[in-house]
Amino acid sequence: MEQFLAERISEILMADPDISYATVADVVGCSRNFVGWVARNKLNFDYRWSPVSAEDKKKIAAMIGAQLCDAEIARQLGLHACTVGDIRRRNGIKSIYPSVVFTEAQRRRAVRLVNEGKSFGEAAMELGMTRNAVAGAVNRARQKKAA
Repeated sequence: MEQFLAERISEILMADPDISYATVADVVGCSRNFVGWVARNKLNFDYRWSPVSAEDKKKIAAMIGAQLCDAEIARQLGLHACTVGDIRRRNGIKSIYPSVVFTEAQRRRAVRLVNEGKSFGEAAMELGMTRNAVAGAVNRARQKKAA
């Protein structure tokens, strides 16, 4: 029975390599894990990390070229932003948002503001940082003080 299922899975995947493992599993009547096992071990397919069709990947590439952010692309295509980011990174395309590196002076000021009684959010708004950046700076300062 297992051999028959493996042959049927192989036929389907060879006919349409972009089909999702979930769809194949539903058609054949087995688990997605078994479909993945057959694809990797019998057909030497790479791990299928993305449920996105080739057509959607082309749309994503075009939208990235139009300088849309991952979240906006995901909203328009009905995908998760992490999926769009994975596709962007796997194609070697950098994010349209540059990495922000805060100076030590900004971090010290964030710690001082929080110690003066401001919330992480208030300190972040005043300094032009994110709330998480302020929280991280404060937590690192507290860890240094404790050590």
